[in-house]
Amino acid sequence: MNNWVVAYGRLIVKFRWLVVLAAIAGALFLASGGRFIEFSNDYRYFFTEQNPNLQAFERLERTYTSPDTLLWVLRPNEGKITTPERLAIVKDITERAWQTPFSIRVDSLTNYQHTRAEEDDLTVRDLVDNPQDLTQAQADTVGEIALGEPVIANRLISDDETTTAIVATLKMPRDDQVATSSVMTYARELLADMREKHPEIRFELTGSVALSSSFSEAAQRDLKTLTPAMYLVLALTVYFLTRSIPGTIATILVVTLSAAAAMGLVMG
Repeated sequence: MNNWVVAYGRLIVKFRWLVVLAAIAGALFLASGGRFIEFSNDYRYFFTEQNPNLQAFERLERTYTSPDTLLWVLRPNEGKITTPERLAIVKDITERAWQTPFSIRVDSLTNYQHTRAEEDDLTVRDLVDNPQDLTQAQADTVGEIALGEPVIANRLISDDETTTAIVATLKMPRDDQVATSSVMTYARELLADMREKHPEIRFELTGSVALSSSFSEAAQRDLKTLTPAMYLVLALTVYFLTRSIPGTIATILVVTLSAAAAMGLVMG
């Protein structure tokens, strides 16, 4: 056995450059599988197809509607949201939210279908038709009606009438990064436009689509910042221990090729 080990060692030393080149070529070949690596926004990847909770959720989704949502949240720096001027802003966002890619429904304080009883007739119409024509007393009445409706109270408007939300329900294609990107681009453009036009109001964006998008965006930011930082710390540590620049470069090369080959092998 020892003779075989010695012979193998001598063979490696004799053809060391050929071995190095072959090892690099093999690592690069395995790493080529990395082209199949992609970021996914689909939370279903956390579960198996046989997971009973996932199956129940998908049945619920097929029976009712998609759970994918975007919320534009508004909160004035001072005062209530139920003023004619601010209700006009809510209506503006509501109308523009319908243009969000893949949107199938938009709910807000202004387009809530309020039922009014007039003698023997029932009238169903938007809670706020023309906010710019309202008086402050009428706007206050809108707030009172909204807080009296269990469907929207503490959902589309806070109990102190200082915060409201416009909710867009979306039917998103499964695991489509391009679709998610287009939705978030439109939503952020709308958010930026509102912030520029109305600096006296705080605007925020949330919802399940925004949350899902943030996962992949955070991972991509990490690749741009944490990965280079990791290699820098590794290089400094190796150089401190070896006091050798060639040794440091060789170590970094081995680590990089090993990680790339492992990921490529798994994805390939």
